[in-house]
Amino acid sequence: RGIGNGMSILMFVSIAAGFPGSLWAIKKGGDLAGGWIEFGTVIIVGLVMVALVVFVEQAQRRIPVQYAKRMIGRRSYGGTSTYIPLKVNQAGVIPVIFASSLLYIPALIVQFTDSQASWAT
Repeated sequence: RGIGNGMSILMFVSIAAGFPGSLWAIKKGGDLAGGWIEFGTVIIVGLVMVALVVFVEQAQRRIPVQYAKRMIGRRSYGGTSTYIPLKVNQAGVIPVIFASSLLYIPALIVQFTDSQASWAT
């Protein structure tokens, strides 16, 4: 079955590689209690976000299905009840990939126009 979508793994590695440096910068730049409050807040918010993503990714909508009974003489066969599991998030990682590509458009435009706009890079 594999270990997941290839693009998801590449995005995870890219984010995870910069995560320790970003956390250290938050800790060093924080004003409250030497940066520990900001550091802890980022960790807690990150863990809550991971839990929510896992919850939505594992969620499914169960559509009930009732199979018809088959009558042979006076005996009935079948007639079982089951469900069709549909994922809540059918698209998977496609919206994330699309959003990240849209976020790169301003930086690309600034590079082509040779502008000095620091907000885009």
